[in-house]
Amino acid sequence: MDIQNYYLTKQRFTMTKLILLTILMMGFQSINFAMDVTEQVGQKFVDFSFYDLNGDAIESDILRKDKIMVLKIGQLSCPICSEVLHDLGKIDKEYQKKGVAFLDVSFDTDISALKAHSKEHDVDFPTLMDEEGALANYYDISPIPVTIFATKEGKIYRYVIGRISEKEIRETLDKMLK
Repeated sequence: MDIQNYYLTKQRFTMTKLILLTILMMGFQSINFAMDVTEQVGQKFVDFSFYDLNGDAIESDILRKDKIMVLKIGQLSCPICSEVLHDLGKIDKEYQKKGVAFLDVSFDTDISALKAHSKEHDVDFPTLMDEEGALANYYDISPIPVTIFATKEGKIYRYVIGRISEKEIRETLDKMLK
């Protein structure tokens, strides 16, 4: 990407953020609709290492090796984040058999609350704690939730801010698996 395209992409991404910030200032904490951020599509998925709820370090590059990855980023106080997590919990076993890895990344640090939340939503994949907000800073995340679909090659296939339905998740994964 040349420097002119880089700045144009950065400008579009900044404009998208300004629109979302305006929505937030109107009183919303989370977005109850899905908005694709096309500026992220095709970009390299950033690998990371965070601790799961058992205190084990999980490295995304090892987990996604030769797999499609679905990453949900949010926090406990966000009801829309919980809805997306619930939908992922309904389909994760089916798609894990097809070569899809799922991760939930939370900005929360209360391990017992996160464990209860995962159990409540029948989540059978790792929940990781991003205590420092490293992913939020890298991807400039605001608002939440954010759901990222990454290809086996480590490129972002889809980057969604807000509420993405189970149907949309399935449709995206089915296209990626073809």
